[in-house]
Amino acid sequence: MTADLFDQMFGGDFLKFKYDKDHGTKIDESVAANILEYSHNHWEKMYGSHNAEENDDQAKTLCHPRCNLAETIPTKRQRKTSKRSLLPDSTSPITSSSPKTVVLDDDKDATEINAESSFLQKAFNKTTSRAEVAALYHLLPPVAYRSSAKLTPVYDRVCASDPFKLSERPCESDIDKAQKLLRGEQNTGKNPTGIHIEGKGEFSETCLSVLKQFCRIAATYHKVSSERNWLLGMDCSPRDLALIQDALWHHPASQPILKHGNKRLDTTSFSDLVEERYIDSFVIDICISKFLEESKQSGNNFTVYFPTEFYDWMSSNDKQFQQHQLRERLKLLRNIDDLKQILVPVYMPSHWGLIFVDVANRMLYFDDGLNSNAPRLALASVKRSLELLLEMYPCHTSLQTRFWREHLGFQRFGMPSQTPINTKMIGVGSCGIGVIMAAKDFILMGPLVIHNFQWRYCDMDLHRKQLMMQILNWSEQA
Repeated sequence: MTADLFDQMFGGDFLKFKYDKDHGTKIDESVAANILEYSHNHWEKMYGSHNAEENDDQAKTLCHPRCNLAETIPTKRQRKTSKRSLLPDSTSPITSSSPKTVVLDDDKDATEINAESSFLQKAFNKTTSRAEVAALYHLLPPVAYRSSAKLTPVYDRVCASDPFKLSERPCESDIDKAQKLLRGEQNTGKNPTGIHIEGKGEFSETCLSVLKQFCRIAATYHKVSSERNWLLGMDCSPRDLALIQDALWHHPASQPILKHGNKRLDTTSFSDLVEERYIDSFVIDICISKFLEESKQSGNNFTVYFPTEFYDWMSSNDKQFQQHQLRERLKLLRNIDDLKQILVPVYMPSHWGLIFVDVANRMLYFDDGLNSNAPRLALASVKRSLELLLEMYPCHTSLQTRFWREHLGFQRFGMPSQTPINTKMIGVGSCGIGVIMAAKDFILMGPLVIHNFQWRYCDMDLHRKQLMMQILNWSEQA
């Protein structure tokens, strides 16, 4: 329990980094998302030795994900802390029929371990929701606290170590390195059967994938735990709270919560609306498109939205393809003469901004919550799209002026500042939410909102909850 408590307070022992070929290397934000904010009363209730048992039932009634696996899966308190570890025999290969396991915990015999691992293996591929995935965390082997284990490719013999029977699993960084090493060896034509991880065993490509899935289960568990604590601090009606909990934890992962066009917003994307997590392009594109759809139903049909793949369109050398994509977006207008403004999101490394093209008043705007400069590609792409639109619709009055050629850069439209105002750091990860809210304001009021936004990043907890409810309302209407 103590180790779990410290992990929740301070995070894991090692930072994780993610690399994207388009956006470079950054710290995995799930590391920060997994760390829980300290609340004395709550933590005393949950972990205080003098009253932990008597408050268990009460704590479970507060924003706790239900799970139909819960009766079968033991809790942390029910499972005694295990000190067992897998010690492979260095003199002979490990086989699935006779794993070389040394049990150092006398309180947990081999029968109990095998029964637990057997259940994990059966439940592994049957989970349908995030709550069920999180529940499997209690059956995972504990993670090794030692990183940078020696990794060696294995040839000429079967790698038979069973991830489900490990007494201690490798840390995620070692698993990532092992998978990278295996791919590298395969690319050179050496075709190893697997990778030997020092002190853990010899694992095939499939088994390394299972170990990586263990890491995802652990990440989901920590996220679900932090979501529960976040919801405890929300001012929600019982109905709203139940709807949000159900979507976060019990909605089938294989079914989208909301669809628009060919894009789907699933439970993973929906869960990124919690706390200060960074949202993805699906949330941004679907939400802005839905707000635009609602506005058109009310008679405000003068805005065009180019989605996040707009820059891929403009990077193409196929002019007909570019014009086709633009034309499909402008089809949503009743008449081309109704075009008064264009909205385009901008993705920068670990950050979102928004472009507002005021076609009616012949101005180009960009802004974000950090006062960043727009990427060069953004201005070039917008100008290229306006040139194409002029070719396609030469009779449009504002396009005829070619006003964009006079602009060497963007003006600022006054996005509220994302700089935190206190130690709670609310708003620091909400750039994408700000883009959605600013786009909604432009859709409803046009250029009147420039330097006149009424919302603030310091209220992002409320804005995130409201957006979650808006998404669920759209889903229900669909």
